Amino acid sequence: MDATHAIEIAKGLLLRQPPGIPDADLIEGSATDDGWCWVIDWTSRRTLESHDPADAPLPGVGPIAVNKTDGEAFYLSSVTLPIALDVAKQARGRRVRLTHQSASGSGRDSTGLPPVVTRSAPGASSCESKPLSRTPG
Repeated sequence: MDATHAIEIAKGLLLRQPPGIPDADLIEGSATDDGWCWVIDWTSRRTLESHDPADAPLPGVGPIAVNKTDGEAFYLSSVTLPIALDVAKQARGRRVRLTHQSASGSGRDSTGLPPVVTRSAPGASSCESKPLSRTPG
């Protein structure tokens, strides 16, 4: 399964099972290949427009994982474990064999968060180097 297909599945999960945020949207360019699954970040449209960390949803419901084998989509936690550890935990429960790459959380910095995505023009995006804080302050 490629990232484009995984993103479509993740969009479907946002529609069927909203994460408690009425304006949830996927973060463009955030799909990360974690070996057995794709990990796709979401936030509120308000955060995408304002670029203000104070507008970020409260911790609890983390990014969406999409299993490459069967297309199952589910939310990861953003509170109890770093994302890479939560991916490994979810893989273990699904009897997926992890590779070194899939446990590394590649594409994320030391906080486990993806880069902030900014839009410089309609349809265009660029990434800043600092992560989006998921806690107010």
